[in-house]
Amino acid sequence: MRNGEYLENNEFYSGVNSSALVITNAETTLSGYYSCEISGPCNTNPILSQNVELVVTPVPQITQQPPANTIACENDYIQLVASATGRQPLQYKWWFKPLGGETSIDLTDLPADSELDNISGADSPALSISTIKPKNEGAYNLEVVGGEATSCGTATSNTASITVNPSINISSEPSTTRVCEGSTATFTVNATGSGEPTYQWIYNNSVVIENNGTYTGAT
Repeated sequence: MRNGEYLENNEFYSGVNSSALVITNAETTLSGYYSCEISGPCNTNPILSQNVELVVTPVPQITQQPPANTIACENDYIQLVASATGRQPLQYKWWFKPLGGETSIDLTDLPADSELDNISGADSPALSISTIKPKNEGAYNLEVVGGEATSCGTATSNTASITVNPSINISSEPSTTRVCEGSTATFTVNATGSGEPTYQWIYNNSVVIENNGTYTGAT
């Protein structure tokens, strides 16, 4: 009997008329109190065993995956967000495998002097990365464990990859130039970064220069 109702053999129950009740592929809906009614030729009335409780703990499951691919500009703020279900309170742990790295890093257990100090929320469903840098490039995934001493397994999210496009940086500065009146002066600056940089020369810190008979290469 379950919660006072007689059982029948089905996809979950077998042995309902024997001394051993077997419950296969238990679901949370089968949680409840079970007892056995026993009859015999010398018993006028059947006797009833004590009630015993079955608690079916839900296995943790990822219900919302983090984004598969995120492309960020250096110094951006980003979040990786996932959701999970299971026995509460759930325990969360984000892992990170750096680009080109061999092993994953437990982000909930970083040393105090870790270079990954711009990461927060490693023990929550939402991992935050502030002022993101190329050091944050790589693969991330969330591990979820049900919140009880006897765990019913671990759920791991799909991999979330992050690519960081570097910001524009000047690789070589222009230098002071002196020429004779009527001669040609050339200033050169070089920049590196993502995409094709655009240039605009400025005169005396305020005047935007345009290409004309005097200036070329102003933009």
